[in-house]
Amino acid sequence: MSEQFLYFLQQMFNGVTLGSTYALIAIGYTMVYGIIGMINFAHGEVYMIGSYVSFMIIAALMMLGIDVGWMLVGAGFIGAIIIASAYGWSIERVAYKPVRNSKRLIALISAIGMSIFLQNYVSLTEGSRDIALPSLFNGQWIVGASDNFTATITTMQLVIWVVTFLAMLALTLFIRYSRMGRACRACAEDLKMASLLGINTDRVISLTFVIGAAMAAVAGVLLGQFYGVINPYIGFMAGMKAFTAAVLGGIGSIPGAMIGGLILGVAEALTSAYLSTEYKDVVSFALLIVVLLVMPTGILGRPEVEKLSLDGTKLVVNSAPSVRWEWVFIGTAAVLVFQLLRPLFQKGMKKVSGPKFVLPALDGSTVKQKLFLVALLIAAVAWPFLVSRGTVDIATLTMIYIILGLGLNVVVGLSGLLVLGYGGFYAIGAYTFALLNHYYGLGFWTCLPLAGLVAAAAGFLLGFPVLRLRGDYLAIVTLGFGEIVRILLLNNTDITGGPNGISQIPKPTFFGLEFSRTAREGGWDTFSNFFNVAYDPSDRVVFLYLVALLLVVLSLFVINRLLRMPLGRAWEALREDEIACRSLGLNPTRIKLTAFTISAAFAGFAGTLFAARQGFVSPESFTFAESAFVLAIVVLGGMGSQFAHAGARWPDGADDDLASTRVAADDASASEAEKRASERGAGMSQPLLSVSGLMMRFGGLLAVNNVSLELHPQEIVSLIGPNGAGKTTVFNCLTGFYKPTGGTILLRDQHLEGLPGQQIARMGVVRTFQHVRLFREMTVIENLLVAQHQQLKTGIFSGLLKTPGFRRAQSEALDRAATWLERIGLLEHANRQASNLAYGDQRRLEIARCMVTQPEILMLDEPAAGLNPKETHELDELIMELRNHHNTTVLLIEHDMKLVMGISDRIYVVNQGTPLANGTPEQIRNNPDVIRAYLGEA
Repeated sequence: MSEQFLYFLQQMFNGVTLGSTYALIAIGYTMVYGIIGMINFAHGEVYMIGSYVSFMIIAALMMLGIDVGWMLVGAGFIGAIIIASAYGWSIERVAYKPVRNSKRLIALISAIGMSIFLQNYVSLTEGSRDIALPSLFNGQWIVGASDNFTATITTMQLVIWVVTFLAMLALTLFIRYSRMGRACRACAEDLKMASLLGINTDRVISLTFVIGAAMAAVAGVLLGQFYGVINPYIGFMAGMKAFTAAVLGGIGSIPGAMIGGLILGVAEALTSAYLSTEYKDVVSFALLIVVLLVMPTGILGRPEVEKLSLDGTKLVVNSAPSVRWEWVFIGTAAVLVFQLLRPLFQKGMKKVSGPKFVLPALDGSTVKQKLFLVALLIAAVAWPFLVSRGTVDIATLTMIYIILGLGLNVVVGLSGLLVLGYGGFYAIGAYTFALLNHYYGLGFWTCLPLAGLVAAAAGFLLGFPVLRLRGDYLAIVTLGFGEIVRILLLNNTDITGGPNGISQIPKPTFFGLEFSRTAREGGWDTFSNFFNVAYDPSDRVVFLYLVALLLVVLSLFVINRLLRMPLGRAWEALREDEIACRSLGLNPTRIKLTAFTISAAFAGFAGTLFAARQGFVSPESFTFAESAFVLAIVVLGGMGSQFAHAGARWPDGADDDLASTRVAADDASASEAEKRASERGAGMSQPLLSVSGLMMRFGGLLAVNNVSLELHPQEIVSLIGPNGAGKTTVFNCLTGFYKPTGGTILLRDQHLEGLPGQQIARMGVVRTFQHVRLFREMTVIENLLVAQHQQLKTGIFSGLLKTPGFRRAQSEALDRAATWLERIGLLEHANRQASNLAYGDQRRLEIARCMVTQPEILMLDEPAAGLNPKETHELDELIMELRNHHNTTVLLIEHDMKLVMGISDRIYVVNQGTPLANGTPEQIRNNPDVIRAYLGEA
């Protein structure tokens, strides 16, 4: 055999070995996610704990004189499986069960906190250094040899293959034939249905955590013996690679986990052999990102309809213990867990009487608050002159984290997008300054905007392909991005200095004046020499603090201005309900991308400030722990909150001033209606919307079969039929939420089939939903302001500067929203949270939200559902007003036949997705086919 073939064969052996252990760990991810749809982020740490337990057992037995390899490893397996299983059960009970019904974001954050806790717990108790394991299986067999290379299979590799095969076989038999295995499969298919059938779903979920932990423990024992070294940090990378294997094979599929693990292991081995060992982790994360983007369901997944001296300020505190970052992480995790469980504590304390303490909102809306904020700023400026240099330096670091928290809050708290790799943008900002200074001599003030721009560009480039992902997958992809950035910085030694980093990064200057004893070569002058004052090394620390304070104030100013702009409202609306946003014409991808880009820019600014403070940067400053720490800041501070966040409000007592506003708005609305009526007048016989041969198939189910209908201007047309007849499916096809499998949809001469929902909405076709979809956490008037997002021709910079044009557009939008609220009788509730409205009011608000977009066609999906007779009568009058006074064409789905027959010009009837009849209300009322299928006979 040739040397090249033997070398390739050896890498395949290595890849299968590595992939087998990845597959064992991946089982835990795939089982938990398959049943409860959550990523067990602490699973990698269970693998690490398994390796430590086996080491301690083996070491203890060897001290007793037992040196038989298979006995030692067998005892290690048993002990590791028992202890790791207990950890798996505890993780489910402590970190998952309390938040199982919470938002997915909360569950994922809880798991991250548990991961950090376990990692640092082992580091504190066992030490953070590498531990060498005794080699128990040293034999090997030669597979082939050439003059310069020999391909071998070691005894340990055979053990790994055999143990993996037996473990997978046992698990497969258990899942397929045992009672609990069948329960696991039932829960994976439908957790709620399994519960209704009497299956103890809590027990099944706990069992999946236990099984996954046991498999991870087996992998920990095997890999510990294979590599011969362990440390508390091996769990993170192994866990991420195992998750990649689970996604690649199809998360939720046990055979898929095996296939994915083998593919990933072979890919890593080949990368190490033919490219570089340094980039094998990059390939793993890149493979994860590509799989999630191109084939998110995986191969077998079910389709669905993430030693150098520092040249910088060095603080030495005498007579004080060294900082233990492990305790910082443990404290953060403890507070994080408390925050996650706080609703349970509050619920339990409801019966306890006592005063309720509520922090006042600081929005600067009152004179007292403005005076307080000014006083706070003055105190912050004066403070560094009253305390020690070391305290000021720590405060500067705090300011950096405040900027990071504000930036991450834009994308996580406001937009609802979970980003776990925020440290990647932070690193890009820091290294942009370091590299530009190192190679081109650029200073802080020149690099600050450039670093923000480079980080923003990275955010844009990453966000553009990945923002179509949601939830956990988006989080994992961004985590992969952060790790890729760190690994590239670590391994590009020629450019970035690799692990040694870049030093001698200068501090910011005061208009070119340096805060040093002498000016650098090519510099202008020093601050002390120019102002003829004594040199004080504390000056540069104080000045850096003031620069950080300035950046914090500017960050707060910019973010709060953004929140008051249409863009800020769009972020919050997107977090609330992306489908509702699309139905109003908002482009979710563009809005997310804006949030991603702006958030990354703030990380770039913070990175520049960090590099200036440290005077040195290295890749180890930007690990995942840094991203998790910033995320904890956002969670603990309250996601989405700012010091001065104030939503749009309709001024209290402004009802009396509405008369003139309403007259102007009525005139504008009437003018617009007359213009549209005159444009259509000559062609009233031409259909506004024409649907022909509409088909919609879901797999083998034909939900809509050859449906055709027409809407003429200013008509009220109803679409009726029994429950499950396909009416809402027709709506979803017409409004771009489903891509029809056949037929044509014409809005005048424009084809709508296949267009996204937001584009169809911008063309004048908007809708309500069968179940009300308001932005529930926003106020009533904010709901109507969000709906006008596409109509407001305002830019980011005009909003930040509050130009006259921006203020005029905002005022017009507010007046238009208030006018519609007055028409539906909700003006007095303008500043109430939408979720607090009565159900009938929510229905009317949803219609008003559609109408502020000035649509041509309004599609109402069962608007009378849940209304009492009085509210139904008011709805009747409102729909007639929309047609008669606003020239709006209405397509209505409704089961209230009195309402349908009373307001419809024409009616279409469908049954089981197939057209049954169409005609006037009188014709439909007397149609025998309709009577038999839907209306019923007397």
